[in-house]
Parts: sequence; structure tokens; C-alpha cells
Amino acid sequence: MTAEVEMKVLAPFAICSPIASNCTGACWDLQSGQPKASMAASRQNVPVAYRISIEKSFAFKKSKDGDWRSGTEALRPVEDGFVLNGQ
Repeated sequence: MTAEVEMKVLAPFAICSPIASNCTGACWDLQSGQPKASMAASRQNVPVAYRISIEKSFAFKKSKDGDWRSGTEALRPVEDGFVLNGQ
């Protein structure tokens, strides 16, 4: 299954930081609006009110009791994503 997740930035964070990679699944290039695997150290931040949209695939397996469970516990790596300026 592929899910699209849209997030709204409530507090600025560095474009390539543990927050960026752990919470959004990637580092970000604000000029292109695209996710990057990694970027050189930058002091640039993703500002408040920006929206980030990502696509991530999740694999599900059926358990013995008939429930479906995802083996994915993190967003990283994302398949696609983009940053939208503004609200």
C-alpha cells in the first residue's frame, strides 16, 4: 500500500537534521521542493506553516489471529515528496 501523508510545519527545523530525516523521512531541498537522501550541512530551515507531502509504501502481513500488521516503523526512505510554500 502507498500512503500520502501531508504535514504542516509547526516549528522550524533544519532542512537536513535528525528531525527532518526522522519525522519526514528525508532531508529537503527548499529550492526544488524535493526530498534528498542527504545534503551538506546547511543552516537553512523549513519555516513554520510550510506543508510537506510525502509518499511512502507500507507492506502489510496477516498475523495468525487474522489482523493485518505493517512491518514499517519509520517513514524513511520516502518514495516521493514535495514541499509546498505557505499555508
